[in-house]
Order: sequence, then C-alpha cells, then structure tokens
Amino acid sequence: MRRRLIVEAAVPLIAERGYASVGIRDVAAAAGVSVGTVSCHLGGVQEILSEAMVLQIERYYTGLSEAADRATSGAEGLRLLVDALFTEDTDRHWRMWFEYWNVGEHHPDPAFRAPSSRSPVLTSARPTA
Repeated sequence: MRRRLIVEAAVPLIAERGYASVGIRDVAAAAGVSVGTVSCHLGGVQEILSEAMVLQIERYYTGLSEAADRATSGAEGLRLLVDALFTEDTDRHWRMWFEYWNVGEHHPDPAFRAPSSRSPVLTSARPTA
C-alpha cells in the first residue's frame, strides 16, 4: 500500500522535472511520508524511477485498451486510438518513456538497469544491459 502511494507520488514529479531532478526527499515530500519510509519500501531512487515508469506504462496502455474496447466498429476504434495520440497524457507518457530509456542506457549503476525482484508490477518494461 505505501509502496504504491510512493510510486504514484513520483510519477507527476518525474513528468514535470525529469528523472535527473527528482530525489528521494522530493518523492517522500510528495507522498507525505518520511525519507526512511521511502527507503524501507523501495531500494533507492533508481527503483522509484523504474517503478514510476512501469506505473505510467500500465496506466497509459490500460486507458488506450479500454477506449478501443468501447468502440462499436473498427473505424471508431481507430479514431479513438488516433485521437488518444494527441493528448497531454500521451505527451507525458512519451517524454517519460524516452527519458527513462536514455537514463537507463547511460546510468552507471547496474541496479538501475536490472529488474527488481521486489517489483509487484511489470518488470519486462525496464531497460536491460
């Protein structure tokens, strides 16, 4: 429960500031918890950032999928998907996605690039070496 709260608080911070400008103290303040609580539930800033990206991916694609499922025809489904490409959510998603991959590619800490065994969400979306 706290883990999810912390990760959810990190998403808008990352979207607004970028990965390089978000630290554990920022996430703790946004989540309304102590730095110790963040450290207890997540291994460090790299894990927070990775989990936040996974959460963003889940939310973004779930919304797209649900919109397509509501379509009553193929043409309507295509229109809904195309319309979804021109939203603030899509812009935020792709900014986070590209920055995440860039950071993962160049980050000196191999833990940032390795999936966490503690992650309850998708781990296949994380960058690998």
